Amino acid sequence: MHYGIKPAEIEGRLFLNSGRTTSIVIASTTREGTKVAEPVVEGLTRAILDNRIDVLVIDPFVSSHRVTENDNAAIDIVAKAWNRVAEEGRAAVELIHHVRKGQSGSTGEYTVEDGRGAGALLAAARSARVLNPMTKEQADRAGLPTNRGYFRADNGKANLAPPPERSEWFHLVPVELGNGPADSIDGGDHVAVVERSPCPLGARCRSSPERIRTGRS
Repeated sequence: MHYGIKPAEIEGRLFLNSGRTTSIVIASTTREGTKVAEPVVEGLTRAILDNRIDVLVIDPFVSSHRVTENDNAAIDIVAKAWNRVAEEGRAAVELIHHVRKGQSGSTGEYTVEDGRGAGALLAAARSARVLNPMTKEQADRAGLPTNRGYFRADNGKANLAPPPERSEWFHLVPVELGNGPADSIDGGDHVAVVERSPCPLGARCRSSPERIRTGRS
């Protein structure tokens, strides 16, 4: 709705699974040890190939396994199973992972190394990104009335990540779904949609929100 994308444009190209009816659990730990659910791996791979899926997003990663989160050996098995899905399915697999609550690096911001649980997941990942919210100080520098809804995405470890001025910044905007009653005041439910932020700290943007809407890079 927000970007003017019509249902016909994504029909047969966007597939959603809430996990409520069909859970995706790729590995589990029992008394016999950690075992990969081979039927799940094979089913996922076949579905990716049959539907010509380019990108598979698993959110959250923790729901895709039944192993101890801090067990490096077990998490390594889970990560390698997802690597197999990506390789055999010839697709990118993105695992959404949470950081440890109340903890961050020496700079006061999170890095990819602040992910919850075992470090084996990061070690097995080809690429890793971390999200950090805008601080009040950064909002003041940008001349924004509030820092709420603004965040940036950085790729890599702390020593490889760009400074805030050169990061990719984004902004959450509310979108009305229009699913309320005809006499509803607020028009129904609202959801947050991500827009690339137009350089809040004066940095040069890679692309503007308008270019994103029109599909130009």
